[in-house]
Amino acid sequence: MCPSVVLHPTPLTFLDRAGVMLMRHEAEHSLLLGIASSLPPQSSGALLATVEENGEVIAVALRTPPRKLLVSDGPPGAIDALCDAMRRHAPDLPGITGPAAAVERFAMRYSDQAVRELEMRLHRLDAVTAVPRPPGHVRVATPADAESLAPWAQRFVDDSGSDETRPGAELLAPYLANGTLYLWEDGTPTSMAGWSRGTAHGASVSMVYTPSEHRGQGYATALVAELSRTILARGKRFCVLFTNLANPTANAIYARIGYQPLCDHGSWKFPKS
Repeated sequence: MCPSVVLHPTPLTFLDRAGVMLMRHEAEHSLLLGIASSLPPQSSGALLATVEENGEVIAVALRTPPRKLLVSDGPPGAIDALCDAMRRHAPDLPGITGPAAAVERFAMRYSDQAVRELEMRLHRLDAVTAVPRPPGHVRVATPADAESLAPWAQRFVDDSGSDETRPGAELLAPYLANGTLYLWEDGTPTSMAGWSRGTAHGASVSMVYTPSEHRGQGYATALVAELSRTILARGKRFCVLFTNLANPTANAIYARIGYQPLCDHGSWKFPKS
């Protein structure tokens, strides 16, 4: 039997069907789980799909416009079936993001103009490795910090190569409102890092940024270590984070803290004719 693609009307029905498959590899699927779980359960604005074979979900995809389609890994036949379904139901996708091999296969089949934009790596941490502590301390950022941190958030988006469409200030707002953005202060704020997209047993570290004048002094390393330790102390089993493979410095920093490579992701765009 060939794989079939099922489109789901709401995040609730999507998670009811895909949740078991996604939770088998929770860390690898943390982005998919985090986004799907953050949507209003009965909302209808997202594209939500499962690829099924013999009664089992073997791949999933979701999209919250105007962003790219986000997919899981899956057998080649599942990715082909998903691509063919998207060409019928979503012929104007701006691009695709997900596990490297799956998205390359999808992109090459979906568009003869597909362009690889970004290569990323997902890392997982289960225990924090002690790192040198620079001068200063950690504090939680507050809405009062919004004006000074908005340029940092924008540069984080610009430097990461992300296809994030929101301006830095808007991206920052939920972190400040939820108390999930942390700063390292050494007389003045020198580095920031936040966490979001909590899943049942994990959380994602993001918004890691240090202005150029404060780099090379260990602030980001110490801050991410402290933030990761805090997440684990609150009952999560693991932390995950994405790095841009074009930034070897960041990859080395996270390895020192205890983050281990989990899988590679790619991001492709589909230029309009």
